[in-house]
Amino acid sequence: MSKIFYTVVVFVVVTIFSTTTVYGTKETFAPMAGTPIEYISLYSADCLVNDREDEEKTVVKMYEWVPLDEDLMSYIYTTCEEMGIDSAVFLGLIDLETGGTFNPNLISDTDDHGICQINRRYFTDHCSTAGIDLDTFDPYDPYQSVYVSLSLLDALYNRYGNLYQGNDLTTYVLSCYNRGETGVKNMINRGDGHETLYSRIVLERAEKYR
Repeated sequence: MSKIFYTVVVFVVVTIFSTTTVYGTKETFAPMAGTPIEYISLYSADCLVNDREDEEKTVVKMYEWVPLDEDLMSYIYTTCEEMGIDSAVFLGLIDLETGGTFNPNLISDTDDHGICQINRRYFTDHCSTAGIDLDTFDPYDPYQSVYVSLSLLDALYNRYGNLYQGNDLTTYVLSCYNRGETGVKNMINRGDGHETLYSRIVLERAEKYR
């Protein structure tokens, strides 16, 4: 009788201990279906939640031919991810705009400035799109330049996402980024389509960053 009672007590204690260990104190944590109970009970819920957060971190790739520090590259990857823009395409864009130099102080003969070569003529419009004060905008600050450029791309993706999909949409957006929306519409009206040499080269260079 005492032996049976002892067995029942042990079973109840083990059951309670296992349940408490598996679910811990995090209401958002639950073990994956099919995972052996003995393996789950070796880890606290906090450890598993931290592992999940680590898996969601943005992966930052560094390239020997890109002279940008890890902080700026991390900013580029993170902002691209937040806006839903392909980071490889954006790096391909910067690659083309700067002639592969990634020089944040670059000034072109056509009055384009910074790492994303934003034309001075459109500073006001692009800063407005990005929600940045024109008076404090510094085109040679790569973080500001990247944000303004990505904000413009994001606005174009949102504006034309119902007309095109996939690579066609990206091609259209890149063409608008380079020639302006009116310029691309005029191309289409002439029967020339929406692909430009600019969009084609950006997508070709993007392959280096995948």
